[in-house]
Amino acid sequence: MSFSQIRGPLAHAVSNTYLEARSLFLNTATDLACEIQSYKNPHVTGINGEDLFCDVALYGAKHASKKIIISSGVHGVEAYCGSAMQILLMQQLMPHNIHKDIQLIFVHAINPYGFSHYTRNNENNIDLNRNFIDFSKSRIATEEETQFIDEAYPEHWQSADLTDILKTINQYIEQRSWTDFQGKMTQGQYHWPQAPYFGGHTASWSNQVWREICAKHAKQCNKLIHMDLHTGLGPKGACELIYTGKPKNLELTKKVFLNGEVIAPGSADSSTPDISGPLCCGLLDCNPAALCVALEFGTVPIDTMLSTVIEANWLYNNPDCAASLKAEIQQKTLAAFFIDEQQWLEDVWEKSKAYFDDALQHLAEAES
Repeated sequence: MSFSQIRGPLAHAVSNTYLEARSLFLNTATDLACEIQSYKNPHVTGINGEDLFCDVALYGAKHASKKIIISSGVHGVEAYCGSAMQILLMQQLMPHNIHKDIQLIFVHAINPYGFSHYTRNNENNIDLNRNFIDFSKSRIATEEETQFIDEAYPEHWQSADLTDILKTINQYIEQRSWTDFQGKMTQGQYHWPQAPYFGGHTASWSNQVWREICAKHAKQCNKLIHMDLHTGLGPKGACELIYTGKPKNLELTKKVFLNGEVIAPGSADSSTPDISGPLCCGLLDCNPAALCVALEFGTVPIDTMLSTVIEANWLYNNPDCAASLKAEIQQKTLAAFFIDEQQWLEDVWEKSKAYFDDALQHLAEAES
């Protein structure tokens, strides 16, 4: 898989594989004299048998009172964009001095399995952005959830015909609407491990790693901004700045990001539903005062994106299908979350840089 339409300076930050992206991230961090910490996933390997890591690059004063965390790859395949933005942001820092009381923390490939295998979920079919809940509390499937699963999906995904699955889903949509289907599909569920947007039965490896990173680097600071990079929802090239922090900090967060409008998920203006168990919950458990946003960059129409998620989910449940079909689904999934167009990447970079500069400026001017 390769991106053939990307040219110029931005192309040097774009990778075609997880291994290529990791190497570029680590080399860029080394050139910047970052401290690097790596977490190996002991449970699974990559698409070519490679070891998988979540890597952290720390730039600036270790005991700074003000910090910015920039994370990528909670949805694995979305890291093809997120990794490129992290690398470009680091390259931008090289000729400049950062305020002495600010530390930057780049968390690369939170879900390295999905990154390597060109899929959104992790090795256990878990959507990590639904995995940060309190698993000690029992959850009972609602009647609405059960009815949706029964009507829209097959009873067993293994050996189910993909064409039949898509036909059943289209019939459900025709009887209701795309909005109804999207809302029920993407909310997240904790009882059907074979289905898309499964939040897990326990905390995943990535969940544990993220919490360890937060405990190590985010607990002891007075000012903290978290920017989580995503793709897939919204108009192509647009960026929705989604607020993911505590409700009491929404107005302050709006004052940070002057280059855009901070929107609460699930609101009338948002393309993103209000979900349970997103990544920011792991950070907020550690530092409730953190100002958290997700940068959601639009790619393809919502029906195309959800169809690719369904096909990728079928592939997870049917890994022994024909090699040609597997490659086709992986390519379609990648194309739904990274647009191979120069203008799209330039738009994404322009917005990423603007919001990163907003965060830097706010912290530089804030009292320690």
